[in-house]
Amino acid sequence: MAFAAKDSNNKAEAKAAKYGIQWCAQNGLTNCLIELDSMIKNRGTNNLKLKTIIEDIVQIMNNLNCSIEHCFREANQVADGLAHP
Repeated sequence: MAFAAKDSNNKAEAKAAKYGIQWCAQNGLTNCLIELDSMIKNRGTNNLKLKTIIEDIVQIMNNLNCSIEHCFREANQVADGLAHP
């Protein structure tokens, strides 16, 4: 799924994370780990659209045993390759 076509990299990553966590919740997967190479996990943004997506993710996470961890971009080359063919 290509979220980066018209969005910033942070917004694309947030949308993909939201999609992934929604998929987990809908399919009964309650234990999950989300690895992101941006720091959106800190929730510190002035971008209202991004902030809304992050708030949606947090709301879904409240019903799951789910955590978010930062991973360095160097360790996320596969995802970057998929986002920027």
